[in-house]
Amino acid sequence: MTAIRVLPDLLVSQIAAGEVVERPASVLKELLENSLDADARGITVTLDEGGAKRIQVEDDGAGIARDDLPLALARHATSKIRSLEDLEGVRSMGFRGEALASIASVSRVSITACTREAPHGAAIRAEGPHIGEVEPAARAPGTTVTVTDLYFNTPARRKFLRSEATEFGHCDELFRRIALARPEIAFTLKHNGRASRHLRSQPLRERVAALLGEFIDAKTEAGLYFKVPLVQNIKFYDRRILTLDAPEPDRITTAEKKPLRVDFIAYWRIIDVRKYYQSVTGDEEAAKRRLAQTIRANLAQEINKRTIHETISTERNNIMNETRQKADADARTIGVEIVDVRLRRVELPDEVLAQVYQRMESERKRVANELRSQGGAESEKIRADADRQREVILADAYKQAQKTKGEGDARASAIYASAYGQDAEFYSFYRSLEAYKATFKNKSDVMVLDPSADFFQYLKQSGGGRAAQRRSGK
Repeated sequence: MTAIRVLPDLLVSQIAAGEVVERPASVLKELLENSLDADARGITVTLDEGGAKRIQVEDDGAGIARDDLPLALARHATSKIRSLEDLEGVRSMGFRGEALASIASVSRVSITACTREAPHGAAIRAEGPHIGEVEPAARAPGTTVTVTDLYFNTPARRKFLRSEATEFGHCDELFRRIALARPEIAFTLKHNGRASRHLRSQPLRERVAALLGEFIDAKTEAGLYFKVPLVQNIKFYDRRILTLDAPEPDRITTAEKKPLRVDFIAYWRIIDVRKYYQSVTGDEEAAKRRLAQTIRANLAQEINKRTIHETISTERNNIMNETRQKADADARTIGVEIVDVRLRRVELPDEVLAQVYQRMESERKRVANELRSQGGAESEKIRADADRQREVILADAYKQAQKTKGEGDARASAIYASAYGQDAEFYSFYRSLEAYKATFKNKSDVMVLDPSADFFQYLKQSGGGRAAQRRSGK
């Protein structure tokens, strides 16, 4: 079996989509550039849920011929170039012919178009690898491209999309930049059914004023000031310290190529109102997006140079200080100062925690086994020492017992000898008792004696033979 194989067309398209389609704003960029290349004079953009649900771009440009609609969704099919000479002198915003094919591989796409020469329009739909048939449709000259359910067939990518407000902010920023570059074109932006921006074809100065406003003066001290009614507007900006709270942790790789989930919080304030207004039109959310982007980039750069231990413990303060200084240098270009950056939480991703737990469990088991073996060896040592001490104690006790017994036997012998010397019959009587003692070992033993035996004769005498004689002699 060969190790190298040709990838399926769908997988190739989805890989290409990963390079072209990073978020809804990426799709909007490709569609707007197509409209500009089609010499459109009016473009309407409609977004739902920040573009994740629907992105629709309508223009009044050259349109697409009916027979070209299937090719518009094919990979490496373009009307921009035909030869190397065309490539060297390309003037259009796109020319590779990959955008629509890549977008269609990760979403549901429909195109309705009509050229200026055609009597009516045509439409085509695509969903993943499936491209439908061309159908007739009512459409004025121009093109409408609708992209819905972005990443519906690649949920792993969809979960990396940010909140609706964040994604719309990226789309709005792109829309403003393109609208500023082409003031001769009319633009309209709608979001969730409401008109967000409406720009007519106008001179550049008016377009800049419409999108950015014309900055006249900034007042930072309290006092009495005047403005021209109906001509001048006043905007108020908070110069107190503001908070930038990351909506979700970022995934950053350490110097050991280990992933970490890093959650940060930053504090910032406006220091130059003119720069702030000219850079982000005084939009606090736009400023937060810009600051979050530069903080993330510098934070990732600092963590990439350090190990997990350094990031979590020894170098944590240095990471925060270096990130703040670098991010602050960029933030000042938009009239903002970053006061502080704090790492609120640094932890391993969920998929790594299980592996770490298994390694920790294995390590703990290894340590436990080592301690258990050491304890067993120590217990054997203690047991052997206790057995030795017991033998010594028993030997000493036996020795002392034998000594005591010998002393007792010696004393008993002395007593017996003294008694034997005083009364010879006592010795005979004692030997008889010892004989009886040896004979009667069990309760069931029986001894039959003759009543005329000396034993009974002796017992009949009151106190024994000599004792009776001594009493009779008194």
